[in-house]
Amino acid sequence: MKKLLPLAAALTFTLTACAAPASSAAVPTATEATELQAVGSGEVHILTPHRDGMYYQTFQQCEIDHTDQIGRILVYSIDEMTNTARPACNVLDCPHDSTACPAWCDTSAALFVDGDELYLLASVNEPENYHYSLQKVNAERTQQTTLVADLPHGFVPIDTLAADDENLYWIDGQTSDASHIEQIVYAISKTDGTTREIYRWQDLPAGPQGEDRTDTISYYSFIGAANRKLYLCRRDKPSDSSTCTQVTFGVLDLADSSYTDLATYKAESRREYTFKDGVSSAAYDHNYYPLADCYLADINCQTGDAAVLNILTGERTLLTDSLPINTQEQETDCGISRFGDGWLLQVSQWSLEDDGSRTISGVPAVYYCADGSMTELPQKRHCSARGTEPIRLMDVQNGVVLAVYDYWTGTVPELDMDGELLAQSLAWELYGTIPLEDLLAGSSNFTPLQFFD
Repeated sequence: MKKLLPLAAALTFTLTACAAPASSAAVPTATEATELQAVGSGEVHILTPHRDGMYYQTFQQCEIDHTDQIGRILVYSIDEMTNTARPACNVLDCPHDSTACPAWCDTSAALFVDGDELYLLASVNEPENYHYSLQKVNAERTQQTTLVADLPHGFVPIDTLAADDENLYWIDGQTSDASHIEQIVYAISKTDGTTREIYRWQDLPAGPQGEDRTDTISYYSFIGAANRKLYLCRRDKPSDSSTCTQVTFGVLDLADSSYTDLATYKAESRREYTFKDGVSSAAYDHNYYPLADCYLADINCQTGDAAVLNILTGERTLLTDSLPINTQEQETDCGISRFGDGWLLQVSQWSLEDDGSRTISGVPAVYYCADGSMTELPQKRHCSARGTEPIRLMDVQNGVVLAVYDYWTGTVPELDMDGELLAQSLAWELYGTIPLEDLLAGSSNFTPLQFFD
């Protein structure tokens, strides 16, 4: 595969080989703001739930006590070096039992760290008004305030926020009619929550719904940020395909609120199936999907290659050339995710039936890839209700790995409809830490996470 052109060249030339140009019909028309203007200031960056050896997550009390009562929900700060978790609260003698506590959360929330401040994006399940609320916890962890009480909850799941010195940046998609989606990028003031639209895409295809349905659904999401630019990726997924047929990355320049599509990567080698009920579907041997930090995954199950593409520099990093090849009887799924300074590669194999149905073969294999080497991670966990599966790696900082490494299983008493006492089986995830070098050596000697109030 050819090395991609540098970003500056990509603005001028059409990429070839694995980066093919989209047709004019495939690229939706973007509507710029009525008057182009600068937005925010300073370096823009993607927010994450971790920083400086700390990882932030909400926990229900039942996850800590291993009971069947949900109890309170709090934001915990996990210190990976000391293997401890405490509520994100520094109020003296706080009982952590009401909204007066800065760590209090009415529901599980996505968490984002920006400097010393913490942001919570939580779903609010009100009848006829399903939306998000955006909360801010100050650097001292003594106060939680509401920045925006009613952010719209649209088509695109929100799992990424960006920020600069002045604003948070957030993208939302709303169905404009039965067959179209509008997506909007918002700037949200970090001081008072003032929210304004800075860019909008209109008439994105909304897929198979309504009389005017389209064959494809398309939507944008953040893929990275650098300088004063937000990078986005549009995924186009036909209704008859289990994978996207193409991804397009582009840049939103905060210096003037202008957006430019840069390059499109098209899936190759279409595989078609017809199920017993006559429904047709398709998959592709060679496809792309967005990752964090301005990377695309490049998975080719014809050649056995799994690689990552840096969309800013054009650099392609090969993780392995030994993936199982797709055949008529077997299909390979390969997932890539960023993990510290390396990459996690998860490989699953599926047996294929003549009608297109498939069954997973064994437990997925997980590999850690860094500095040109690939190490298989043999650690597994088991739950009678879920079977055997790989452990879930969450974060690595300063050479320490945070992971969900096992399940706690037990029983609690439960009354049936007749008032008879029964035993209810429960399974909760167990969190812990381990040095990265021990993990790579095959150790399963995790130190369980210790929770404190």
